[in-house]
Amino acid sequence: MEHINQDIKGDSFLGFFAKEEYVARMERARRMMVKKDLDVLLVCSAENITYFSAAMGFDLTYVVDQRSPLPQFVIIPRDGEPATVLHNLYRETEKQVRSIEDVRFYIEVGAEEKPKYIDIIKDVFQEHKLIGRKVGVELGYEQMMGIPFNDYLRIVNSLRPTMFVDASAILNQLRMVKSEAEINCLRRASEIQSKAFKVCFNTIQEGTTEKDIVRIIRTTVAKEGGLPRWALISSGAPGSGQFGIGERYATDRKLTKGDLLFIDIGATWQGYHSDFSRMGTFGPPSKDVINAHGTVCQALRSVIEAIEPSVKVAELVHVCRAEFKKRGVDISKGVGITSPSRIGHGIGLLMSEMPGVASYDDTILTPGISLAIEPTLQLDDVFFNVEHNVVVTDQGCEILSRFPLDLQEV
Repeated sequence: MEHINQDIKGDSFLGFFAKEEYVARMERARRMMVKKDLDVLLVCSAENITYFSAAMGFDLTYVVDQRSPLPQFVIIPRDGEPATVLHNLYRETEKQVRSIEDVRFYIEVGAEEKPKYIDIIKDVFQEHKLIGRKVGVELGYEQMMGIPFNDYLRIVNSLRPTMFVDASAILNQLRMVKSEAEINCLRRASEIQSKAFKVCFNTIQEGTTEKDIVRIIRTTVAKEGGLPRWALISSGAPGSGQFGIGERYATDRKLTKGDLLFIDIGATWQGYHSDFSRMGTFGPPSKDVINAHGTVCQALRSVIEAIEPSVKVAELVHVCRAEFKKRGVDISKGVGITSPSRIGHGIGLLMSEMPGVASYDDTILTPGISLAIEPTLQLDDVFFNVEHNVVVTDQGCEILSRFPLDLQEV
């Protein structure tokens, strides 16, 4: 399946994927709809529209970022052809990236009037004889509708007696397992981020500010063709109270000899994310820093070695805890940077998506699931965190984040 990354090539250009990719996604969705006894899916979040349709694929990351006041919809009947409902703004660009043939446009109206797209959605439902059937929408865990709640109620009322039910299980499962085309995007995003880390650690020196570091990283990501995302940073000498015990935004603080440095950055390639962290020191690290960093690196390696098909995600947290305990680490403060029992998350069109790498998540790993794994060691006034992006394979996993885990000495 060929990726078309730059030049628009007539009918063959479909955002960043071949048409067969979108067809395969629809077919997977329909098979799941049969199992869940759903007659139609109605999605309107930016990430789900991007997943199912090339209609706005001219800039996937822009679409996912935008919480637009101009809603868009994809309607996927279990039997019959899908339809998209788009704002008139996309009329010309949609012609360049069409992956769904039935495309209908609307123009917005005043705040007090019923949105025009509601009548269009009703027309599609009537034509497919879906009024009174069961429709799955983005109501549940890890899902978010891209329309005002009052408009959702208007849609429900206009389609009575149609039954609206939660389709989050289907949508999460679909997007959680990546195709080879999606994995290629994740690989490239991680390659770009690895290059940014390399340039950063080769460039910075004593006197460089935290904000300088962020500028170096963002500039490199952009030069490599990616889109810079977040950049969180902590710095300071252990015991000084400067470093902190959590991620922070960059400041004008100048780094000096004896400082510990933590950088957590992200990039996207064609809408798909990378997200991983690395650490460094200004001058030779102390024995305590070497030991603490080595401990969290070994915990990460142990978790990655445990990844294989059929393993429950929650088991990865148990592996992490066991590794810390084996090394005499007090885990009463937890093993994650954002939660005591969460050491990572899924990654894809969103920086954080299903599954959660947490003790409460019983998702069973299958090939194609992509994860960001980030165990954390919390000490009194500093933390140690390293992160890898991986994708589950038939034999185990592929590490996407290739920049070395080693403590970088500046």
